[in-house]
Amino acid sequence: MCGIAGIAAREEYYDDVLKELIRLLESLEYRGYDSAGIAVYDVDSKKIRVWKKKGKVADLVKLLRSQLGDFKLKASVGIAHTRWATHGEPKDENAHPHIDCEGKVAVVHNGIISNYKELKRELEARGHSFRSETDTEVFAHLFEEELKRKEPFEAFKAAVARLEGYYAIVAITSLEPHKVFFARKESPLVVGRGPKGNYVSSDVVSLVGNCWEVSPLYDDDVGWMNDKEIYVERGGVRRRLSFIKPTWSPVQAQKGSYEYFMLKEIHEQPQVVKETLISIASEWDKVEEVVNLLEGWAVVVAAGTSYHAGLIFSYNVMKETGRYIPVIDASEAPHFSKLLKGTVVAISQSGETYDTLKAVRIAKENGAKVVGVVNVVGSTLDREADVSLYTRAGPEIGVAATKTFLTQLSVLNALVARMVGEGANRVREMANELSKITKESIEVSAGYAKGLADQLYTKRDMYVLGTGISYPVAMEGALKIKEISYVHAEAYPAGEAKHGPIALAEPGFPVLLVWTPEDVEKLEVAEKEFESRGSEVYWVAPRGDVPIPEVDWKYVPFALTPPLQLLSYYMAVKKGLDPDKPRNLAKSVTVH
Repeated sequence: MCGIAGIAAREEYYDDVLKELIRLLESLEYRGYDSAGIAVYDVDSKKIRVWKKKGKVADLVKLLRSQLGDFKLKASVGIAHTRWATHGEPKDENAHPHIDCEGKVAVVHNGIISNYKELKRELEARGHSFRSETDTEVFAHLFEEELKRKEPFEAFKAAVARLEGYYAIVAITSLEPHKVFFARKESPLVVGRGPKGNYVSSDVVSLVGNCWEVSPLYDDDVGWMNDKEIYVERGGVRRRLSFIKPTWSPVQAQKGSYEYFMLKEIHEQPQVVKETLISIASEWDKVEEVVNLLEGWAVVVAAGTSYHAGLIFSYNVMKETGRYIPVIDASEAPHFSKLLKGTVVAISQSGETYDTLKAVRIAKENGAKVVGVVNVVGSTLDREADVSLYTRAGPEIGVAATKTFLTQLSVLNALVARMVGEGANRVREMANELSKITKESIEVSAGYAKGLADQLYTKRDMYVLGTGISYPVAMEGALKIKEISYVHAEAYPAGEAKHGPIALAEPGFPVLLVWTPEDVEKLEVAEKEFESRGSEVYWVAPRGDVPIPEVDWKYVPFALTPPLQLLSYYMAVKKGLDPDKPRNLAKSVTVH
């Protein structure tokens, strides 16, 4: 959710540190945040300087320009943060970085320090004064306290050892002005090496274009970096880092000619669906391994859009094999811990979703095998899974999931294909077929989706009804409409309408019917029920109000999903909203 960035710069790039930190913050904006801040060591004044502001990164940039003009400042190290409020309301004082009493320490932090109240009382008794309501500030004062007795890295480690909870922490101190210190426990951090120095970030996307190579940190890692070296230890023993080249290009993380990332990512779906299936076919031994694991008891855990992908997978397995694989919302998984056994398929775009990782750890404690379906290579889920299957969506910058949904379905469809005896060559054929369906769906539906958005954007509530395989697609469509356009959309099975939902039917109430060839009659009955009460009924269907290609039932999600995404996008734009950054939402939910 929050974003962390840091740099230890080579001397010839000291002039660029502030600009680098701003660029890093801008690349982290998609994660969702309510304030932003920067701290650097100013080599001329020999002091740590801090700027922070409630609002957007652009508001922080205005503050910096008002004080520094064209950012003329030499800095050896710097840290930056986008904050999502958990302790203390969104305001300047609660924004990160936080400093100690004397201004010799600056800290940024993601996660939750669960024992911060006890630590704060202890530190206040020792004379420390606090400026904010956050748990993070406690660490700045802990670090300050330990620096009275220890060298900086030993002091940092001692302060980290006092913490309970989970965290990613990055800090600087004027007592060692060429180093950035960091620690990780159950909250993502990655380090990287590049031409201007060494970097640390909570998100590998921000390092694309800056770093030649990156290395994810593991739980209980603690370390430091300067412009030449990155040192990491765990349990007092130095750990050798394994670096990989970023697989994403800088162009993938840019909007190009599109007004918003969301629209770009919707239009990228035909290509990434194809790339994902071709990639899966090239790693068929892993598919064979996963399908063998699925022969026994299996369950899916996921959250949000990934949960909807899991529901479609479960439905496909049931239709094709007669087997039932339960799907559990990851936030509820601890209540179903006895089911987290055998094989657990964990689906996550980021590989850092807190609830999904918690379910994975319960499953591992139960002796289960874990299969990860994940978009970020080297993420926590990727590392903790016994087998990982990768979606090849590339960086998804829009907060609301689009292309990662269809790439998850692509991976899961490949599993189903193997479960019914089909091989890698069939999956290569599917790559072309599903890419073509997705492309045609975008092309034929875009104008109609925009026209329907003009009619729906002023509505307060609406239903999205599906049946069979189209019901979880309706759930995903309703989620997109809620997330992006702030219209309260609810999904129901079409046959469930008369069991309660139809009570809201009235003149002008909009109902979206989401097609499947399996049971058109049930949708038609729902249409009559709502129309007879004056509701406005619209079809997303072949020859519907928003037309789609006519396809076999198993490929319905690839035809239905793009127009629902486009509808939510155009509703948001019509309302003057930013579809890339919906309010109150974060890209990767790494807190509970």
